[in-house]
Amino acid sequence: MRAYREREERRRTAENATMAGTEVKFRAASEAICAAFALGAARLRSGPATGRPVERGYTPKEHAALADASPALGETAFDIWLNANACWRNVPAAVWNYRLGGYRVLKKWLSYRESKVLGRPLRIEEVQHFTETARRIAAISTLERLALPEPPPASG
Repeated sequence: MRAYREREERRRTAENATMAGTEVKFRAASEAICAAFALGAARLRSGPATGRPVERGYTPKEHAALADASPALGETAFDIWLNANACWRNVPAAVWNYRLGGYRVLKKWLSYRESKVLGRPLRIEEVQHFTETARRIAAISTLERLALPEPPPASG
């Protein structure tokens, strides 16, 4: 019984060390994601038609802010136009294309909040909720990437 307890204690210690390393990587990636989103949340600009996503490459400043998170989030970003004057800038492609149950999560959320459906414009809380949801999806994508084991080197 004592040997079992010792083995379990060693296993838990090793798991905790692994989790601590992953947590540090995740925290750094999470901070990079928040910094990148801070560069472009719902800025006022003139732009394309309502609800239209416009794909583009990252600016050098956005790319630098993403740091280690960029492999998990893709090499392009979207500007999601709320209306002719406002958009969410720098939504990573992996975040905009994130699917749950076969539906793009953010696109579906926006479709239920069109002014024709609601009978009113979006409230500031709803705009903030979209940004927070996008950040959470980015964190999930980054965490999935960090949690996956590295592929073995190719033998040749």
